[in-house]
Amino acid sequence: MKIVSVSATPIRMHLAKASYNNEGAGTKIEWGGRRARKTPKRPTPMLEYVLVRIDTDEGAIGIGEAQADIGFFGETVEQACAAIEDYLGPQLVGRNPLDREHLMGLIDYRGNSCSKAGIDLALHDLLGKLLGVPVCVLLGGRSKERVPVSVEIAGGAPDDMAAGCVAFMKRGVRAFKPKIGGDPDADADRLAAIREAVGPAVSIRADANQGYSPKEAIRLCKLAEQRGVGLELLEQPVAAWDLQGMAFVRASVDTLIEADEGCFTVHDAMQIVRHEAADVLNIKIGKAGGLLAARSPSPRG
Repeated sequence: MKIVSVSATPIRMHLAKASYNNEGAGTKIEWGGRRARKTPKRPTPMLEYVLVRIDTDEGAIGIGEAQADIGFFGETVEQACAAIEDYLGPQLVGRNPLDREHLMGLIDYRGNSCSKAGIDLALHDLLGKLLGVPVCVLLGGRSKERVPVSVEIAGGAPDDMAAGCVAFMKRGVRAFKPKIGGDPDADADRLAAIREAVGPAVSIRADANQGYSPKEAIRLCKLAEQRGVGLELLEQPVAAWDLQGMAFVRASVDTLIEADEGCFTVHDAMQIVRHEAADVLNIKIGKAGGLLAARSPSPRG
């Protein structure tokens, strides 16, 4: 079996109404855990993705998805399509799609992590279809029937954020990750309002998106503790590059500290571990470059 083509299709979906947003050009808009952006060129809320398709000479097809977020992942839809069709994909044509590790090693260049992730997912999808098994079997099996998922809540007035959580609870959600960062005192008010609204049994985690100085992050965690928020973890409280600052925060509070923007590669993860800068690593497929890279070091080491 040989790969005969690797193609990319841009997907853009206009949103008549985002579930919540922050006003201003270039501002993130959250929609069910996905991100969209408003820009001068695209003034209305829009979700942007790339579908990756791998065709073989025997008719087998694999489908993958590449995220496109210039603000977080550093890739636009246009960049991802060009990378997949003009640079990465052509290197796989004529090769056996079952040689996943070798193929991903061929395109293991710096950058374009979303594009590589889309190809990786398509290769996994293709193999799963050929074997007649779900991809979880290819990754080692399934130990749970259900996996809890938290819903992100955009920043805003405390009462508005709390009301948003209550609305999601009516749909069965029992875990939330409010967006905070910037003012620890105001953010403590937001988290306290959410806890009061959702009750003690609901999971609350918070994402600061690098919004604090180390001392501000420490203050937020201590205020949350004093007010009985029960904050399970704080995600990326300080700048991604500030591992010493992250380590200082982690050593100063009881709240678990999670690295996200600071953890793209296995090498980033090792640096975080060496600095004792986080308790939890947020490993996203789009950051790592696919499932294969997310669960193990790069094929090139």
